[in-house]
Amino acid sequence: MGRAGAKAVGYPDAELDRLPPEALASFAGVGDRGLWGVVAVVGALAACYGTMALLALLSLLGISITLDPGLWAATIVGAAILAVVATAFNLTRHRQPWPLVVAGLGAATIGYAMFGTYDPMVEGLGFAALKPASSTQFA
Repeated sequence: MGRAGAKAVGYPDAELDRLPPEALASFAGVGDRGLWGVVAVVGALAACYGTMALLALLSLLGISITLDPGLWAATIVGAAILAVVATAFNLTRHRQPWPLVVAGLGAATIGYAMFGTYDPMVEGLGFAALKPASSTQFA
């Protein structure tokens, strides 16, 4: 047995305890702004599909809520634009324009699907372009 009062620490916990806070921030992408593009994409996905799932769940429970479609679409496109802005902040660090170009095209595609002719396939393609472009900020 170990010392009295000592807690058993698993290997990953022990390793994370030894890291200084700056290393944890760098690992999480917070120090170099890399995490914020992914956070914005997740926010756009949650605003789009999460709201739909929540409304479906509430309707199954017998609760009816009406959302303004324009406000819902503006929230989704706003989060997609935030992902493009977060990708643009890392342009000077990576010196590669392609993630920014692909993220911009993805956000424009989402905007077209929201405010133009709605097509779930076009919307999905927009998200499919936006997510990898924002995730390349970790490389």
